[in-house]
Amino acid sequence: MSCGNTCCICQDAEGCTDYSVLPCGHKAHSACLVKWLVDYKQDCPLCRTEICKRQDDDYVTSEAEHAEDSEDDEEEEERQRWSQEQKNLQRSQLTNLMRRKSIQSKPLSKKCAKLRALRKEHTDICREIMPIQKSIEEKNQRKTKLLRSLQKQHNHSIRQLHHDVHQSTQADRITLRKAMTKKRNINRQIKQLSNELLSFV
Repeated sequence: MSCGNTCCICQDAEGCTDYSVLPCGHKAHSACLVKWLVDYKQDCPLCRTEICKRQDDDYVTSEAEHAEDSEDDEEEEERQRWSQEQKNLQRSQLTNLMRRKSIQSKPLSKKCAKLRALRKEHTDICREIMPIQKSIEEKNQRKTKLLRSLQKQHNHSIRQLHHDVHQSTQADRITLRKAMTKKRNINRQIKQLSNELLSFV
């Protein structure tokens, strides 16, 4: 197989593009996989992950238990015939499945070329994005500095305004305080004279 793909069964990486990906992620030639599943085991030869289940497992178990308990030749022959039929059925199903996958899948070389093109496009886009991001960052920094400067000037203007108003109204506040004191004295005198007049009545 190309692009570094190696069959996990025969360990051959060349001369065949018809391969299958197992549920565990390992790859194998379709022909090697069919032979392995039918003649050997139903799991991955590398990690032992189960690939497919036998049909009617309960029936196999019951037949095995019955074979251990009984030495009847007819039942043993029936079990062997049933096992051979299952193997033939699995071989046929797997062969058809591998044939469909081989027809439907694109050549691996095209996928590798597409991957290289996408990576190149990604690199070009990153090169376009970097100066834009840098420009935006610089403008944000200038904006932050300007906002701090304006805020500082604003706070200074507010303090200066408070100080100017306080200075400009100081004389008026003194005059107002004297007038309020005089008003309270007059009110006190009015109240006192009113009480004295009421006492004569």
